Amino acid sequence: MAFTSARRAQYANRSPVALMDPFNTDQGHLMDEEPGPGFDSYQQPQQVALFNEDDLDKAFVYANSLDDSARNRLESILSRLNELGRFRSFTPAVAPEEVLALKQTFPNFSEVLDEIAAHIALAKLAGEDKAPLAFPPILLVGPPGVGKTYFAQQLCETLGAHFNETSLNSNSAGFILSGLDMGWSSGKPGLVFRALMEGPVANPFILLDEIDKANKPDSTYDPLGPLYGLLESNMAKRFRDEASTLPMDASHILWVATANDVDSIPEPLLSRMTVFEIPFPSVEQTATLAYTVWRKLRQNTAWGPHMHEKISDGIIECLKEKSPRDMTRLFIRAAGRAIMNKRHILNPVDFSIDGTEDSRNTVFRP
Repeated sequence: MAFTSARRAQYANRSPVALMDPFNTDQGHLMDEEPGPGFDSYQQPQQVALFNEDDLDKAFVYANSLDDSARNRLESILSRLNELGRFRSFTPAVAPEEVLALKQTFPNFSEVLDEIAAHIALAKLAGEDKAPLAFPPILLVGPPGVGKTYFAQQLCETLGAHFNETSLNSNSAGFILSGLDMGWSSGKPGLVFRALMEGPVANPFILLDEIDKANKPDSTYDPLGPLYGLLESNMAKRFRDEASTLPMDASHILWVATANDVDSIPEPLLSRMTVFEIPFPSVEQTATLAYTVWRKLRQNTAWGPHMHEKISDGIIECLKEKSPRDMTRLFIRAAGRAIMNKRHILNPVDFSIDGTEDSRNTVFRP
């Protein structure tokens, strides 16, 4: 398949006007122009080129060297990339206060939120309203059930970023992130390439869940191997997916990973991330979190306004070491049990396994 300069021109004939990145002074060209085809509704003032024209030509030449099946699959991917254009906008940085407000729901993640808010404040100081959303790679370490994954999902929503996720517990092959050569019948691009190609922004949010479970004894490939380059800004500028062979700028990706412990994570990889130990909420934090979750349920559900606002010390005790997601589930079930027992006020027994009616220990917190 020939890929001429004339054919590229409608997508790629644009001139760089500025350089900008909070962590690297040589990160690619930012553009004051409209997004490429396919992203007309996403209007952000600055853009970056994900790849250059010569590299795309070389990828098409490589496709022509493959067998018919592999060539057709790779040419289809490269043609799709050409249609979408090589420039992407940035998700802009939100106000730091919006990030810090998450402490009400995630009090045990306060240190993480302080870190992200600080980086956003610096970015906005330099770029004001046009500042791209950026922060260094983060690793959340804590016991199961502490709410790491749910926190990451809610953080992404608050940031207004484009969410991508993979669990390294279930995906043991290294090509999950970096793709598999098209010479294999199952060859296809990895998560990083797909997030950049199909997404409207150059700084998508990628959650790597349970990276401590990635290195399995029977695994032929190291699923964490691609991260050594992806988490280094200079190397990530020329990230090469194994399927496409096209170098792409992956240096703006927002990385958040989770783990139960760090024992199985190589030290060189840990050194590339800011590591936060996440404990279960304290008693005081549990009470604050419970009231926040209950208040939101009362505000955001049709049945919520019919329920009493107060909850008891006994209920707080029932919710110890529960994540916000688990608390939400328990509150909904407890509210249903209370109504079935002709009450509009919650009782600790509503949180028990069998829901047996018992009004003991209903001392309300002010």
